[in-house]
Amino acid sequence: MPAYEQDIETSTFELLEHPSDFGLRVVSPHFESSLLMIAFGMLRSMYTLDKNRLLRRKTRITKMIEAEDREQSIVRFLQDMIHLVYVDRCMPVRMSLQPIAKHKYECLCTCIELSEDDDIPGAEIKAVTYHQLSIITEKGQCSITVFFDI
Repeated sequence: MPAYEQDIETSTFELLEHPSDFGLRVVSPHFESSLLMIAFGMLRSMYTLDKNRLLRRKTRITKMIEAEDREQSIVRFLQDMIHLVYVDRCMPVRMSLQPIAKHKYECLCTCIELSEDDDIPGAEIKAVTYHQLSIITEKGQCSITVFFDI
């Protein structure tokens, strides 16, 4: 199975307004590429990367995602990305997602290290929700919509 790659600068997403939360929607030809795009949309909502930050030293981190279905794959993957930013102080700027088996993926993240002085000025995301989570696959496109508790 091929690996799917995406970087933070070229990911496209649609921001969805909601009274107490916010949501994102992405569309691409494959579930895996949509998963990466929704992750980068969330990350860009959390943290603004300028060119100087992109030049920082980078580290590589491998994450394994295993789930029972595609919805759970999305939630677990995004929760892992939130943990990387808030706890591990690493901001993924490039990811490669390799399908291993059904609903099991290996993700190689190239991250910039966030110092203790770096604040995270964007949306403070508390959780990824299953509420209004949708995956629509039709006409050769996969659309993912996710809402976040902030």
